[in-house]
This record gives sequence, structure tokens and C-alpha cells, in this order.
Amino acid sequence: MVIGVDCRNVGGIDEALKLTPISNLSKAETSVRSAASELLQPRHAEIEVLAIPSTNDQSSGYIVVRVPRSDRRPHRSEAKGQKDYFKRAGTSAFAMEHYDVEDAFKRISAPRLKLEFGFSWGIKTSNNYKMNLVFGVVNEGAVSAKSVTLQLWKETGWTLKPDPSRLSTSVSEFGQRRTFAASADFVVHPDQTRTLEKLQFQLTNLGPKEQTIDGRRIEAGAFSFSYSLGAEDMRPETGEFIMSSEHIDAIRAAIGDGG
Repeated sequence: MVIGVDCRNVGGIDEALKLTPISNLSKAETSVRSAASELLQPRHAEIEVLAIPSTNDQSSGYIVVRVPRSDRRPHRSEAKGQKDYFKRAGTSAFAMEHYDVEDAFKRISAPRLKLEFGFSWGIKTSNNYKMNLVFGVVNEGAVSAKSVTLQLWKETGWTLKPDPSRLSTSVSEFGQRRTFAASADFVVHPDQTRTLEKLQFQLTNLGPKEQTIDGRRIEAGAFSFSYSLGAEDMRPETGEFIMSSEHIDAIRAAIGDGG
């Protein structure tokens, strides 16, 4: 939220039309900080308030309020005469109905999954290895994770194929993206780590610290992909895997190449 900018609805679009600096910026910043702390229940400690002085007059300016996603939502307004929960819809805010509040509290109880990576090797033929990139799922939330899915895209530098010996996930492809859906009995309980999938790639060992993947020499940054990890009632966790020197050390340790 930015305070000090005149915004108007123009043709159905909220537009910033002109700057309207706040006078006595220091006092206004203190008031906003106090309001952010006192007008919410439970309090949202991660709200940030930033004052930006005007280039024309350092005593006036603008205030930016950053409100990150809260793990303690929903929050109730403690303003005098309100005591309501609000939701945002477009450019407007509305008091939440009972069913909205009930649903919001239910969504608090959600798993929180993180993706971890490891390496192992399967079949070896001469100096060629069928390596496995192992996807481990860690549940850092308070409830069990069900209906776990993993989506990959922008796979660069290597060809990753499902391990034919693993049948724990079903695979679908659409628009250059692959989705791996865990079976119905795959559940990750709180504080638990489980292997979700193993994807194979071809590694050739040419000598001490001389390996290639699909004919390309392994080096930091040469192999990557983007991913999204999700589960029932959980907001998807997105990220990017980029091969690092630590990953390369793990690959070499898996094939017994200490260099």
C-alpha cells in the first residue's frame, strides 16, 4: 500500500494520477506504524512501514506499507466500532461473512512442503552410469500432506526421465510442463521426509573429476529446471534447481570419484 499518491478509477482501471505528498512525514510514519501494530488481532509482526521523503521538501513525502502473507491469518480489525474481518475484492474491501471467516481459519491448518535433492546411481555399464536425481519432500507444516504434486519446466542441459522401477507417481505433460502426481496412499506427515520421485539421467565418467551428462561436461550452473510443489490445502511452493558445486560433489561421491 502506498500513501501519498492520488489514484482514481479510470475506465474500470485503478490508475495513479498524481503525487500528493504527506505533510509532516515523520509524524505520519509514526501514526501508521502504531496503527499497523494496534489495529490488527492477532498482530502481524512482519508488516513493514517505509517513509520516502519528497525531493522537493524533505519534511513531506510518501509512505509505503508492505504486508507480507501472514501465517496467523485471518486478522480482525480492532478499529473503533468495527471488530470485523475483511477481505479484498478488486479495489474494494468487504466485511467477511461467517462462512468466509470459518473457511479462512480452516485454511490455516495446511501442510508446508519443501523440496530437497539428492543423487544416487543405478545401472552401470563400463564408464556409463544411469544416475538418479532424487526428489525428497519435507513437511514443515502442522498437518499431513495429501495429494502431493510436482511440476517441472524449463529443463536445461539434461534429459530427465522417470525411473521405470518406480510406480509411486503418475506423469502427465502439457505445454512443455511435466506434472508428477503422487498415489492416493502417499502421505507426508509433519516433520517427515519422503522420497517423491527419482528421475534418471545419463552420466559418463571420463576420469577423476571428468564427467559429462548427456555429453555435456558437468559444471556449476550448466543444468537446471524450474519446479512447483503442491498438496491439498497448500499454496504451491515454487523454485528453481540450478546445479551447484555441492551437487557436483554429491554426484561424484555417489559414483565413488573422490577426484
